[in-house]
Amino acid sequence: MIRFAVNVRPASLPITSACFWMLFASVVVADQGKGGRVNRIEVQASQCVVRYGAEVDLPALSDGVVTQWAVGRNQVVVKNQVIVNLTNDRLNRRRQTAIERLRLARTQAEDTTTLDHAEAALADANEELRRYRSRFGEPDSLGNPTFRALTLAVSQAQRQYDQTLAEHAEAEQRCRVRESELAAIETDCQALQLRSPIDGILVDVYRDSGEWVERGQAIAKIVSPEHLTIDALVAQQVAGRAHCQGCPVSIRWDVPNDEGNPQTRRLDGIVESVDPQWLPGGYRRIHVDVANQLVGNEHDGIADWILYPGQDIRMTVAVMSPTIHRSKGDPYRTTSNAPIPLTGQPAIRPGTMPSRASLQAEIRLSRNRRRSEILR
Repeated sequence: MIRFAVNVRPASLPITSACFWMLFASVVVADQGKGGRVNRIEVQASQCVVRYGAEVDLPALSDGVVTQWAVGRNQVVVKNQVIVNLTNDRLNRRRQTAIERLRLARTQAEDTTTLDHAEAALADANEELRRYRSRFGEPDSLGNPTFRALTLAVSQAQRQYDQTLAEHAEAEQRCRVRESELAAIETDCQALQLRSPIDGILVDVYRDSGEWVERGQAIAKIVSPEHLTIDALVAQQVAGRAHCQGCPVSIRWDVPNDEGNPQTRRLDGIVESVDPQWLPGGYRRIHVDVANQLVGNEHDGIADWILYPGQDIRMTVAVMSPTIHRSKGDPYRTTSNAPIPLTGQPAIRPGTMPSRASLQAEIRLSRNRRRSEILR
């Protein structure tokens, strides 16, 4: 592996680009292949800002008064843990009313006295008609007054039974409606308990106990240090937008050890996206996703993560060489024998950039080579 630093000002560079090269662009050429072909360059990024990967403003799901905070500021929370309790007197009264209505509806639905009487009356009418037929036989016509009266009694009993059965079914339906109404109110009451949507840390509280909060209004802020996002600037002359996407990133920073001496720590990440617009001086902003690590067990309720926002870091991006071509024996199409352009937009030949799958494979190979070097 050959490494050399570039810290010169080409005659064709503008003043702003030259300043970048003198201050920030310590470019290291790495992974040189056969025949002097270069496939990657390491670019030192500038103005690195570390942010939490997930920041959630917890909204109130219902109107109410803040009664009690179950978790204090800067304490660790887990998903679905109760954060704060609210109270709403109007909602409580609605709940009590819904409970009473449901109790009445259930009483009416469970009362089958009228239905039993109608069913018994229908059975008696049918029995009287059966006895008449068994004694006198089937009459020739309805001209017989006794037979006509018995038949009319059966018809009336049947209509009364059908009506009572329909009323009972309506009472059962009304009971189910009352149950649905109470369930909806219970859901609103459960919304008075705000729970954390993620695992993280409660970093800010917007409402104190006794204050009124409206539905949809932010009441607390929860962040997750498990994943971090780093925003940084790289020079467009060195790394174009297509060359940075998906490239591996190395983050380093110094922390004092137990003896007070600086100790370098490191994390690896990947470039998730590159802003399309240019910034003054010929820069572009990149966004890096980094998986944070725990360096120990929890202490005083706060997880001891290795990196937090606000720390000063140094970041190096292993970008793809601007001009890449496919060569025999290079299945990932990552080698190049073209010089690195230092001015203007890099000239990329059509069809020369690798696919995302090939790029991910190259990233894995680069990480394996780096681990091998560390072990050696």
